[in-house]
Amino acid sequence: MVVNAKGHPSAPSLVEKLTALTPRYAMKPRGRRALARVMAPGLISSPPSDYSVEGFLRTGSLFVHIPKAAGNSVAYALYGNRGAGHETIGYFQDVFRSPAIERFYTFTFVRNPWDRVFSAYTFLKSGGWRKGDQEFVAAFLSDCDSFEQFVLERLPRDDVREKIHFKPLGHFLKTGAGEWFPFDFVGRFERFADDFEMVKSHVNPQAVLKHRNRTDGVAPGGYRDGNTSEMID
Repeated sequence: MVVNAKGHPSAPSLVEKLTALTPRYAMKPRGRRALARVMAPGLISSPPSDYSVEGFLRTGSLFVHIPKAAGNSVAYALYGNRGAGHETIGYFQDVFRSPAIERFYTFTFVRNPWDRVFSAYTFLKSGGWRKGDQEFVAAFLSDCDSFEQFVLERLPRDDVREKIHFKPLGHFLKTGAGEWFPFDFVGRFERFADDFEMVKSHVNPQAVLKHRNRTDGVAPGGYRDGNTSEMID
């Protein structure tokens, strides 16, 4: 038992809490500290805070959250918080040992890439959530008069594509070796209700789904009718 200067038991650290929750086989060396460093102070808490992997460990599942693909709704319904945020499968492979990854029920939700970009654009254009979102808007979106202008003039830029909302699926779903990870289930935003029921049956059968951070994602008239061929190409 760790005690403080007055001889009273100290509150367990994030690393100690994670150690208690995680089987010894699961973590790579320094994996617990890697998680704590990236996600502190919300890694493990009681009750769980906004970001926590406690739900992953408790349910034996691992969710890779791609931005603007209903991930917040999924995470809150299944785990009661935002899970691990937008960490990639490659990141989790750096933290957990292979036997642990194999034991997890691994899943993600994907979305039509064009629709996802439009949803991200709309979300950020309305201010986003964080200071970083607002800084991005000031730098790249404040003088954009339309989605078409954004796609043709800004989206091709590397500094714009570095924004987490505009990274391609491969950034989240490929291993460190550049191969697509074999998830147990890949749900689609376009059939979200049915696919969520499938995930729910494996992870948390009592989960109740509530839509969070919802942004309209389809351009009026549909992108094939409402936008130019240059945008789609």
